[in-house]
Amino acid sequence: MEAPSSESGPVEGGEEDFAKRRINGFELPFHPLQVLAWFVFGLDVGAYAVFGLPLVGQDGLRIAIAMAYALSVIVLVFATWRATACDPSDPNVQTPPAVS
Repeated sequence: MEAPSSESGPVEGGEEDFAKRRINGFELPFHPLQVLAWFVFGLDVGAYAVFGLPLVGQDGLRIAIAMAYALSVIVLVFATWRATACDPSDPNVQTPPAVS
């Protein structure tokens, strides 16, 4: 198998392909599975609040569980935001090699 030549067009992974790469997960257009994950997460939070919390018998315990659940949702949303906002690429791969 021979290496692709420059006459055959742009090589996948070349500079033309690099321009299409995302820096983070918030760049448009969003991937459909990304939007679906946000929607399903919202449904899960709502479903637990509507169906799960009323099953707890005591009011004090229900409030404590609701507060713990709300805190865990806030922490999860914050961690997801940070993970989506970071640049996952390796800076050593992006920098051109030093010519000596």
